[in-house]
Amino acid sequence: TSIPFFTLNSVSNTFLLREGLSLGFYIPRESYFPTLSYDAGLVVLLHDNDELPLPNENGLYLQPGLSHSIIYRKSKTTFLPAPYSQCTSDIADDLLTCAFNSEQKLVASEELQTLWCTHCAPQCQLLNGTNKTNILVPDDFAQRFDYYFERNYLKVFIGCGIKYVTKYKQEAKLSFVDTFSAIGGQTGLWIGLSVLSVIELIELLYRLVHKLIIQ
Repeated sequence: TSIPFFTLNSVSNTFLLREGLSLGFYIPRESYFPTLSYDAGLVVLLHDNDELPLPNENGLYLQPGLSHSIIYRKSKTTFLPAPYSQCTSDIADDLLTCAFNSEQKLVASEELQTLWCTHCAPQCQLLNGTNKTNILVPDDFAQRFDYYFERNYLKVFIGCGIKYVTKYKQEAKLSFVDTFSAIGGQTGLWIGLSVLSVIELIELLYRLVHKLIIQ
């Protein structure tokens, strides 16, 4: 069973923890044999729409017989582009070419045109497969239904902990303009000190010569 998932831009002014997605699963542990090769449970992964899902690396493993609650908080991190780092938001030309060629092949596929073309006439021959699912249960499943249900039932609730998005953004301490300004200021300072030192040295030599002439 599931309930509607409330988005962050809901028209409601209230934000309750009960608003979220609730799912229930029955996972028969008796069907997973041997247990050393298989894990009886559920793998849950929360990811953004444009994010590649990696359930084996980033998934959460949930155990049957328990009620799980997953509260997520969304954050957004923006890194500095080149030359501060090697990250990029642009797609390489070779990848664009590969994607374009694949898209052209997909569009030109005769099988897809036959299946999805709106101008095509209905097919004269239609093949459908029959799917059949079954499950192995113990012999005493009916007599000990409560035991097996509590042992194998898994409930998970997914909700949002905070309706705000935390943003982290890298900023350069010195930009190009600030760098050149700092270099120019330091250079001007050293040049000014050098000129003053030369003037003071000339003044000192002038005083010494003037003193010798007077004597």
